[in-house]
Amino acid sequence: MTSVWDFSFEQRSQALVRKVVEQRGPDRLRAWQHLLAAVAPHIERWAAQNPTLRALRLTSEDESRSVLVRVVERLQRGQHANLRAFLEARSAVLASEAEPGDGDGRAVQRFAAVAIAAGLCEDESAEMSLLDDTAQTPLRAWLKGLVAYVAHDHAAARLGRGQHLNTPGDTGPLDKRRMHSDAKRITESDAGWVRPPITDLLTLKRIAAEVQAFVNAKMPLQLKRALELRLDEHGYEEIAAELLLKSATEAEQLVRAAKERLRAEFRHQRERFGLEANE
Repeated sequence: MTSVWDFSFEQRSQALVRKVVEQRGPDRLRAWQHLLAAVAPHIERWAAQNPTLRALRLTSEDESRSVLVRVVERLQRGQHANLRAFLEARSAVLASEAEPGDGDGRAVQRFAAVAIAAGLCEDESAEMSLLDDTAQTPLRAWLKGLVAYVAHDHAAARLGRGQHLNTPGDTGPLDKRRMHSDAKRITESDAGWVRPPITDLLTLKRIAAEVQAFVNAKMPLQLKRALELRLDEHGYEEIAAELLLKSATEAEQLVRAAKERLRAEFRHQRERFGLEANE
């Protein structure tokens, strides 16, 4: 039975990652073996649950195990360079999180709300869940993102990437899709690919700062104030009272207008923040 990935498991796993990165020889090998024994069942389970693989009917145990093998190869590559990069990124995040009065994570929630309002995150509930994962179990969140990328590559390798099979004159070798499945063709522009998640406070701060700069410079005062109140979790009735509006409906309309301005400005700038483009 797979262990629950809770805060305690996270701490033990991160300690093993540090040993893998910092130690040498037999000690490193032992730590690597212990890390794999701990996280491999989780990686295989996440692969089996991956929405891209499920949508393309790549749901056998062989598929999820192939993803596991690919993930392990990436973690081992270059003397565990990816694990080293994870630790370095975490060190930078931890240094940036030392903010007075933010012990309950309110700043993270505020930054996330700004990113969502700007259209840089499509699904508010999913993004907030991801942020909670990232704050409490960052190694788990990081590995889940890696599994999503590897599953993408695996699916492309299994089913073909942007080719036009089953067309007149096509004499290429049969792949699994042609023989056993009517699953849709994978293309580079498919909207279903999992985008790089916003997984650290540094990225959120950068997004929030740029969005706030736009709001300060370009947004009419009333829209700006309505948006700020909403991001601070004030209800529409409170916003209406603050801005001397006729009704909560009018306040809601102002907030929607403010969000539309943000999305018009930022929805096509996702790649600048290391996010996959919407279109």
